[in-house]
Amino acid sequence: MILGFGPPDRMLAYYLWVFWVYGVLGLATVICAAACLWGSRPERICGATLWIAWVLSLVIELLDGKGIGNIIVLIDSVCLVIFVAVSLKWRHIWTLLVAASQLDDVMSHFTAKMLNYSLWSYAMVTGLWGGQFIMLCLLIATLNHRRRLKRQPVLPA
Repeated sequence: MILGFGPPDRMLAYYLWVFWVYGVLGLATVICAAACLWGSRPERICGATLWIAWVLSLVIELLDGKGIGNIIVLIDSVCLVIFVAVSLKWRHIWTLLVAASQLDDVMSHFTAKMLNYSLWSYAMVTGLWGGQFIMLCLLIATLNHRRRLKRQPVLPA
């Protein structure tokens, strides 16, 4: 027993869970806020959608306590529809990658139910495809938009 927390493997699992839930939520908040403040219209839409979905999913998981349920699948499916619509309206490679990543996330929900993944594998797949990869695309898109704006000459008034 280390510091009253139990065996070291449980303590490590607890700290990984705390980092996964709250650390990545903080990172998502920073990236989505940056996209909403400094991005163009597709970055703002995707940033707001991702952050709202992330917070709703976290609240539902904490209140429900039974893990991933049908409401989370519904939230991810709504995000998929929004990301596909953004990808169809604005033809950027990053919007296509975001929509494809969200499609992988939604399909992971269904394959997990059919193949009985372990909870760790399920959380990693949905977290990486439906979270971190989309945040990376959003961050790069926002930085590229800012760089494009800096390249444009300022016209005198």
